[in-house]
Amino acid sequence: MLLLTVGATFAQGLLTGASLLSSDAGGAQFWLFLGGLTVLSGLITGLTTWMLSSEYRRHKALGYPYEDDDTLWTLQHCGIVAGSALLSGFVSGLLGVPNSLFLAPAFVLLNTRAEVASATSSLLLVFAALGSCGLYAWLGLLEWGYAVWFAVWAGVGALGGVFALETGMKRLGKGSVAGYYLALVLALHVILVLGYKSLH
Repeated sequence: MLLLTVGATFAQGLLTGASLLSSDAGGAQFWLFLGGLTVLSGLITGLTTWMLSSEYRRHKALGYPYEDDDTLWTLQHCGIVAGSALLSGFVSGLLGVPNSLFLAPAFVLLNTRAEVASATSSLLLVFAALGSCGLYAWLGLLEWGYAVWFAVWAGVGALGGVFALETGMKRLGKGSVAGYYLALVLALHVILVLGYKSLH
């Protein structure tokens, strides 16, 4: 899926009109390549859904003791996750915000533990970021000095955030703190993005 994500990003060409296929973004070759990636992604999603639901039925038949906040990969649950991912991907592409910001609340609503939702959405953010970063680097538009500088301080901030989150959960004895943390981050991101775009 990482290779498919990076390949789709390179094929799109973003705002430059250039693509790895040496074709105009939005041309016939572009749509053919993107359509093939979409079909392949659908097949992988279907196979994964079948594997997860089969494993869930096998565990349930054996009487596996699921906890209240365990993810139950039924066919319906797999469909909801796939639909949420599709919708959040469309909205994030339309608004230009990270896909993971919409998926984390969706996971929480599906009764997934807040810590698991945060970790999963962070992993998905890495997929999208690698694709965009690779494309900009290939086009010579990546400012490495800024990238390294921000990466260092972002890493420091991430460690501080994890420490604060773990401290809050241990002090209150509730994992729901992570859910409030995700909601706060999402709200701040929306405010900052919309505020910046309205001023520029």
